[in-house]
Amino acid sequence: MPKTNLILGALWLVSAQLLFNLESVFIRFASPELSYEVLVFYRNIIVLLLLMPWVIHNGIQSFITNNIHLHVLRGLTGLGALYCFFYTVINMPLAEAVLFRMTLPFFLPIVGFLWLGEKINIKIIAGIVLGFIGVLIILRPGSTEISPIVFVALAGVLFAAIARTAIHKMHNTESVVQIVFYFTLIGTLFSAIPMFWHWVIPSWQEWGFLFIMAILSTGAQFLLTYAYKYASPARIGTFNYVAIIYATFLGWFFWGETIESIFFVGTFFIIVAGLLTTQSDTKKEKFVQDH
Repeated sequence: MPKTNLILGALWLVSAQLLFNLESVFIRFASPELSYEVLVFYRNIIVLLLLMPWVIHNGIQSFITNNIHLHVLRGLTGLGALYCFFYTVINMPLAEAVLFRMTLPFFLPIVGFLWLGEKINIKIIAGIVLGFIGVLIILRPGSTEISPIVFVALAGVLFAAIARTAIHKMHNTESVVQIVFYFTLIGTLFSAIPMFWHWVIPSWQEWGFLFIMAILSTGAQFLLTYAYKYASPARIGTFNYVAIIYATFLGWFFWGETIESIFFVGTFFIIVAGLLTTQSDTKKEKFVQDH
């Protein structure tokens, strides 16, 4: 375990978020011709190919598991989260799509309580309440009609919370290699099903977008791994919110998206809520980041 280095950990984390947001840009670039189902499938299969040298290096014996049911649960819920995220990135302003992903810390304690019986203290409850107040401020129910895409975004966060909790359930018995490999394999197999009625052969330009997406996603995963080796999520988790800044700038730069001032008010509530929930227990064991 490397010596704790908060500056280096934070640097890796903000770099990882930059790569994740750049991946979102290429999702948008590819989306006019490729549906989100097609994008998820090709993204998964390319990542699986990128992982194969790692798999070969570790050997088949490294993938023997007694927790295939948890791998399947994690794979399916993680895949559901991917579908929802790709759909929201394509269909709502980039900053809003990313902001909804930042509500994950509010869902995790709820899933942990219902599934694992984890305790929820007053700080976590306050964080959850503040977080959903922030979401309501942004949505302004009653003043405008709430888009159904919002519910897709929140469903994606719920799927991600279940997937992350499944990882936590396996963390004592399964290696990172097993968890990443089974997620990618299961995601590839099940995302192939919609391809029976959505089959498209990408153009050379679209293949380029797809490979860049997969490389950015894989690179971001490695950067996250390094970030959490140098510092605990409780200490540097706040830096995840730089993703909102990246997304706001990229959405404006590439598509001229503008954000109303009320968005930043809601964002403030969500960031404060995130601080309360993620730092309520500094000894809490880390989860592997899904994307």
